[in-house]
Amino acid sequence: MLYLNTSIRGYPRGLRAGSDPRKPLLCVNDDFDSFTFQGVPYTIQAIEVFYYLLSDIIIKNNLT
Repeated sequence: MLYLNTSIRGYPRGLRAGSDPRKPLLCVNDDFDSFTFQGVPYTIQAIEVFYYLLSDIIIKNNLT
């Protein structure tokens, strides 16, 4: 399960992922400058985003 809380009071803010909402595997704070993975804290140095359009994949691979 993946969920994002930006405004609900009483719940942790940020991005959280894991099968148990009370003990998520991954927590990214709402400022996106740090996260915890399996309870170990880390700082975020940079975020890179990659995306592909389905039409680009179809044309590149000659899929119909």
